Amino acid sequence: MKIESIFIDKFKRFDELFISFENKSLGEVSDRFLILGDNGTGKTTILQAIALPLALATKTISELNEFSWSGFLASRYYQWGIPSLELEVSLSSQEIETTQEIAQFWYDSFPAKFRPPNFVLPGNSRQLKISLYGEYWRVGEDNSLEERSQFLGRYYARQLVKIARQDPSIWQHFSLSDFARLPGVFWFDQFRNLSSPPKLNDRGLAEPNAENSLPKTGVSQYREYLLNWFERQSNQAEPDHPQNYLTVLEKLYQTIFTSRSIQGAEPLRRAENSGNDSREDQNFFLFSDGNKNYDIAEMSAGEQSVLPIFYTMVRQHIANSIVLIDEVDLNLHPPLAQTLTSQLLKLCNNCQFIITTHSDAVNDIVGEDDTYRLPGGSLCL
Repeated sequence: MKIESIFIDKFKRFDELFISFENKSLGEVSDRFLILGDNGTGKTTILQAIALPLALATKTISELNEFSWSGFLASRYYQWGIPSLELEVSLSSQEIETTQEIAQFWYDSFPAKFRPPNFVLPGNSRQLKISLYGEYWRVGEDNSLEERSQFLGRYYARQLVKIARQDPSIWQHFSLSDFARLPGVFWFDQFRNLSSPPKLNDRGLAEPNAENSLPKTGVSQYREYLLNWFERQSNQAEPDHPQNYLTVLEKLYQTIFTSRSIQGAEPLRRAENSGNDSREDQNFFLFSDGNKNYDIAEMSAGEQSVLPIFYTMVRQHIANSIVLIDEVDLNLHPPLAQTLTSQLLKLCNNCQFIITTHSDAVNDIVGEDDTYRLPGGSLCL
């Protein structure tokens, strides 16, 4: 799935803004497109304008209040009038066929007497327009169920995972790797979606890091999942099994940080008489810089800006999707920012990356033909 253009009206700072995501010389939709501008010129707003209609159409969210992007306030959505967003989106034949296949399997997985009464097989349209007016949205001019359902492939797949909990036979015809065949939308805000506040104690104060506890904010939120992956992989007889997520994550990680590697679990030294046996408190999760090991909470700021992207790519089986990255160079010095930008198209199959920056170093990699330069301010390195 790729976005070809967007029209934005009365959405935050923009009135009647049109952006084409085609390469200016080739006239083809760009797989890697840059929004370039100084701080405060609206780069993040454009990404939000892309993400919101797609999130509704794909059932990533069901209403405006569920749209999670740091800096987006649903309570100010109508501040400048009724927002209007229009996206021109294209789908490949493979994405259409896979969505139809998964949708039909989802429908057939229900007992005959309990099948959804209004089910329709997703349509065959290659070009679709998503329109959002206030909180009303539609697909195409007729807003047909067939065309709306074309964006629901990953939704059907998520439902199949739930059904499989009570009917394991689902796994005979469906696997998590099927997600990689389906279109979707994913975004990473300026905090890499990790801006949740620390837990408060009964006095309303943030809990300190006690001697026998580990941080649970920022990238440390991934500790429990990574430890589970490590345990699963340690028990896996085939080291190259496709479900060995840590191996896949390490390969992605080394595209940017070439000397780094994943070491896995290390027991936490605990004080005597400690009764907390939680796995995430018992173990560090270690990486190596080629010289010394360090816990996930001790990562450099640059690593912390990249890990959430790679982790989500692995866990969500991202492919055939639109991926939005705000401030792609976040906490990275220019050579590493350029490396990440140059490697984007190799990270997941058939994705369209739309990224923002205020750095000309990133622009040098993308090129002017695949860049929309916002006016205002003075660009800096």
